[in-house]
Amino acid sequence: MLNKYNKIFKQLKEEHNNKIELNTNSKILIVDVMNLFIRGYAANPSTNEDGIHIGGISGSLVSLGYVIKKFKPTRVILATEGKGGSQYRKLLFPEYKANRKKSKKKKKKYNRKFYYDDPEIEDKMMKLQLSRLFEYFECLPITIVQNIDYVEADDIIAYIVNSMPNSKHIIMSSDKDFLQLCSDNVNVYSPIKRILYNKENVIDVFGVPAHNLAIYRAIDGDSSDGIPGIRGWAQKSILKYVSPLTNLDDTYNIEILFEYAKKYNIKKLLENKNIVERNYKLMQLSNTNYLSQSIKNKIDKAVNLNLIQRLVKYKFQKMVLEDKLFTAIKNSTIWLSQVFNRLDSYALKFNNNKK
Repeated sequence: MLNKYNKIFKQLKEEHNNKIELNTNSKILIVDVMNLFIRGYAANPSTNEDGIHIGGISGSLVSLGYVIKKFKPTRVILATEGKGGSQYRKLLFPEYKANRKKSKKKKKKYNRKFYYDDPEIEDKMMKLQLSRLFEYFECLPITIVQNIDYVEADDIIAYIVNSMPNSKHIIMSSDKDFLQLCSDNVNVYSPIKRILYNKENVIDVFGVPAHNLAIYRAIDGDSSDGIPGIRGWAQKSILKYVSPLTNLDDTYNIEILFEYAKKYNIKKLLENKNIVERNYKLMQLSNTNYLSQSIKNKIDKAVNLNLIQRLVKYKFQKMVLEDKLFTAIKNSTIWLSQVFNRLDSYALKFNNNKK
């Protein structure tokens, strides 16, 4: 029994010491905003007392609050892509995400009691909720990286992670592309599965560890983004013919992959070398040198040079009243304090150090 209490005391002491040493950039939660919003808008059936669907707003705020309380970050950064998507990828492969444009013409299916019959009205309502959501975000002690055109949120998030190696990062997104970034300092939280992925358990999803995932996916392709892989090869074939990708200690790049293919005469892989090399350039996030210096400067300014906005409770609460989000956020005063007071104190420290 004494050993049990000693262990608890030691753990509390370590936690106390860690709290003292933490700074604003010690533990950063980076959120893929559109992934957060679209999930809430499509799946959350919440309406206010006027019968207006507010799932995109309420679902996003509640989900964000849940993750902040769960992981207790010292800073939150929201990333969203600007207009035009990834210019780099479209120049490299014009068909990139082309199938998504076609799918927009089809009627969307949402988990709600009602639907908008007109797709244009549906899109308008979605944009209105997204715009309103950003008004809520502007009341919170968080960093927003936005309005950077011709680059995707994936690239912004990857650049932040790669440029801040001394920080612990948790990426919040259900997008599997981010799993390749898992390392000692980077985890990915899937809000759909409620799983925190690390560099080891990524293997449970794809059969390969995080450091070889970009190579694996370059071979496999990504149908959701319109990127074809090697025809006839699925997971079993890849793991069979390129089994070293499953090793926890061996890290593969394109050069090592094709040296292995030549050594063991893997004809299918050698015949599709151009496809795999192209896919790797499209899908890898560990090296963000393809971003222009002007884009990097804009990200750096938002993250490192600009002050972190402070918590504005009265404005947030006023909007809750206007939008009648009472069922989603029952007591906004308590909710704001529980979720954002700690972040606000770290924002104050960060801002004071900039003065």
